[in-house]
Amino acid sequence: MKGIQPGNLRGWSFGIAIALVSSLAIQATESIQLPAASASSVLAQGRSAPMQLARRGGSLQSVRRNLQGRAAGGRVRTGSSRSTENKAAPSLCPKATPPLTALVQFEEEARPGQRPKTNVWGYTTAAHPTLWFYMPYTQKQAIPANLTVVEDDGKSFAIVIPSIPVQLPNKPGIMAVRIPSSAKALDIGKRYRWALTLNCASSPNASDKMQVEGVIVRDNLDTAITATGIQKAVIYAENGIWHDALTTVAELRQKDFADPSLKSDWQSLLNSMVLSGSSEEFKPEEIVDQPFAN
Repeated sequence: MKGIQPGNLRGWSFGIAIALVSSLAIQATESIQLPAASASSVLAQGRSAPMQLARRGGSLQSVRRNLQGRAAGGRVRTGSSRSTENKAAPSLCPKATPPLTALVQFEEEARPGQRPKTNVWGYTTAAHPTLWFYMPYTQKQAIPANLTVVEDDGKSFAIVIPSIPVQLPNKPGIMAVRIPSSAKALDIGKRYRWALTLNCASSPNASDKMQVEGVIVRDNLDTAITATGIQKAVIYAENGIWHDALTTVAELRQKDFADPSLKSDWQSLLNSMVLSGSSEEFKPEEIVDQPFAN
């Protein structure tokens, strides 16, 4: 096993222009034990493009992991809810700023004369991953919410994890939705589609829903990551494992919300959500200072 260090990493440009910062040396006591070939083996499949995550006066190098096969589609944020039947019934989900937002990478494909097409996807190493959202609604509003996960093989959408009830937070903010360990594990290499749905109808005769959705793929890095803290996020980010990098930084920030370095890490991740295109709707600055609400 050969140790590598996440320091002295180069800044990249990613999707939108982000300021570059100088490199940082990590002390030997914080080295990460990782096989020398393992990081490159993930990138050798031609699925990488640069992005940048600034941290602690240096730069954390990450990669964009392309999705194999057809485009992912999906929706990263919602607008106003809409009723398709009883329009006289008020919605349980009033317009919110910022709106319900999935914290996951996405790209927007320009289409002449139409709204851009959004593709939402991310990678994880976890059998039961954690998804993160900005949730503007609370328990007091009594809005039924659920998470579903289905196979996304292009032929069918077989249900992998039946609808999981999601409890909304006590206050608006960043919330985690964890796929329970009792659920079926995600298989390595398979595409899955998750969807977080809010039933905003105030009447049983109405259909009024909000939904964000995207694709998730589980990957196996064939590594033994013994690092902890932000260095663990470095390894995930270098290998384009978005969900695990985000979870690592989110959990660290929950423990020390006032830490300016962790805020910088968090802000850089949110800035790097847009993989390509320019999103006029997504404004990461609206979310970066939102509290964790779980």
